[in-house]
Amino acid sequence: MDTFDKAAAERACARASGLLDRIEKTIFYWASKKDKLDKGWVRYMAERQDIVARMPSRWPGMTQAQCAFAAVFCSGAGNRKFRKAMETELDRDEIAFCKEAEERPWRFSLFTIEERLGKDFYRIADQLGGEGGILKSPAVTSILRSNRKLFFTLLADNGVCLQTYGTVAHFNGIGAQDLAYFADAVD
Repeated sequence: MDTFDKAAAERACARASGLLDRIEKTIFYWASKKDKLDKGWVRYMAERQDIVARMPSRWPGMTQAQCAFAAVFCSGAGNRKFRKAMETELDRDEIAFCKEAEERPWRFSLFTIEERLGKDFYRIADQLGGEGGILKSPAVTSILRSNRKLFFTLLADNGVCLQTYGTVAHFNGIGAQDLAYFADAVD
């Protein structure tokens, strides 16, 4: 089993979080003005008002942000498109961060906790065949207090560990196999 270096993970998480804070507005601008992602999002949400009405008030904005970041960081092509369109708005560190994300694309993951490694750090197992790893997430720590077992969110790999970005969905009483079945049924 690999050795967990909490100090290195904390530094990597702080660096990634700081860079994400710096480029967040640029990504939102690109997603709405350059790539028109917001129009598709608004249309999609309008068609599902019955679901949206039952969600917490912050949910639509958080999931819209999550989708914008996924459009950039889950796909090499999306990442390159963003960098090309916004290169004059990004500094050297921000461009390097985007290139690192292209090498380690973000991904959505349905996961469970295998082991707690310290405050906000966990060893996770992806339940749909993806890679697990070490995760830092204060949101997961908070949700675990409700005794939830299964989580779904966007994961960013900072080179040392994984971090969550956006809404962390959690499930109780439904398993990964149930969700896989429903996903296949819808697909």
